Amino acid sequence: MRLIRSYRSCWCVFLVLETGVAVCPAQNSAYNPPAGYYQASEGLLGSALQAGLHTKIKAHTVFSYGSSGTVPALRVLDALVGDSTQVNLIYWGTGRAGTSYGGNNGQWNHEHCWPQSFGVSNGPGNSDLFNLRPADVQANAERGNLYYAEITNGTVPTSAPLCRKSGTAWMPRNEEKGILARAMFYMAVRYEGNDGTPDLKLSDTPDSAMHTFGKLSDLLAWHREYPVTEAERLRNHTIYTSYQHNRNPFVDDPDYAEMIFRGVPVIHISAIRAQAVEGGTGSNAAAVLISRRGPVVEALTVGLNYAGASGANGLVAAPSAITIPAGTNSVEISLEALSNPGTQGNRTLTVGTSSNTPFAAVDNPVTIIITDAAASAFESWVSGYPLLSGASATTTADPDGDGLNNAGEFAFGTSPIDSSSQAVTQTVVTGGMKIIYLQRSGVTYTLKSATDLAAGFTGTVTPSKSSPQPTVPAGYEQYEATLTNGTKGFLKVEAFVP
Repeated sequence: MRLIRSYRSCWCVFLVLETGVAVCPAQNSAYNPPAGYYQASEGLLGSALQAGLHTKIKAHTVFSYGSSGTVPALRVLDALVGDSTQVNLIYWGTGRAGTSYGGNNGQWNHEHCWPQSFGVSNGPGNSDLFNLRPADVQANAERGNLYYAEITNGTVPTSAPLCRKSGTAWMPRNEEKGILARAMFYMAVRYEGNDGTPDLKLSDTPDSAMHTFGKLSDLLAWHREYPVTEAERLRNHTIYTSYQHNRNPFVDDPDYAEMIFRGVPVIHISAIRAQAVEGGTGSNAAAVLISRRGPVVEALTVGLNYAGASGANGLVAAPSAITIPAGTNSVEISLEALSNPGTQGNRTLTVGTSSNTPFAAVDNPVTIIITDAAASAFESWVSGYPLLSGASATTTADPDGDGLNNAGEFAFGTSPIDSSSQAVTQTVVTGGMKIIYLQRSGVTYTLKSATDLAAGFTGTVTPSKSSPQPTVPAGYEQYEATLTNGTKGFLKVEAFVP
């Protein structure tokens, strides 16, 4: 089978080179913290980790509170997407003119998410931009100093109808729950009572007299249920680069929340190989990685559970627990599927970590696909994407609508359910261009070049295997090719799937 975009005899990628074309950086990498920013906190846990992060973020630039400091900053940090003349109102999710700052109805003012009466009426905490958000004046007043919590039965605030409140608590909109949780975590770590703002704490029993806010258990749940957004990462990075010159660690590294406020290591589970062929070993067996965040001086035993595809009974060996040895932070387990004569079709097995008090398991179970031994390479590849079934699992289907059918996604190692994945990446080099793509055994690849499309692709280009090889999907290898034709050139990549 030849792969095509336009229903011809080959699938082609055309890359046009013109001198001076810019290469786009990796998406959103600009929002990352500088390399090594949190290095001093690696391997720490609980109060030691909290102290390490406090030391890193405490010495920030303090802005004056009001129209000459925090107000213009909020106009930038919380500008409404698509209209920078408006600010996005917390608890509303809609905009209001940035110039409409004041204390009257219909205007906006500062919302201290950690309320002033809980300890931030004085000192740098009063003007900390991580704690401040633009709010409707009436919504700000109605929320008052209510702590944040999940509310099952409550009343609808008159000034913020998408929120809920009780006599003591306030539940923000779902879109804001994770954002506010991480802001509260920051405040509890940033302020230790040594710079004019009291020692702030989080608890399930908030107490303004003790500067203890909450509700901690709900904040931790919101933190994972509503993960970090790109808008949140941008705001965090802008505060760092343009204003306070410190960061919110819980935006940069969500694992810090459980490691500090529960005082336990965080366990992650991920699939290295998400397919297990019946009777297969080695690369034909599934592989799961169990890793931990926190100290590694002691061994840590993690319980495992299995569901679906006969559970543990469908595997040659299914350990009920795995031990991460002292001195290491991860361990890999191989899961071999039992031989099962006949054709059963693809079956799904999930592998998860058992709930346990010595650690926090924050990932969903990983999904393993058990395939018949006789399945073709393409069928095995499709089985790694449970969303594909029936017509969407055929070679000619294009589930993500990116113009590349499943056979093409299979040939180039891209995702059939993610239209942003690229079959070929292009880099401008001196006098030409370089392309990078993936190859797999059993597929024939041909590269042809041209200097003028009217004359056709008459040249040939020989790719080379990248060295060293980066981490790529199992079964693939990365290749690259360079075309140097001066100021303009065309390159076509053909892939033939038998």
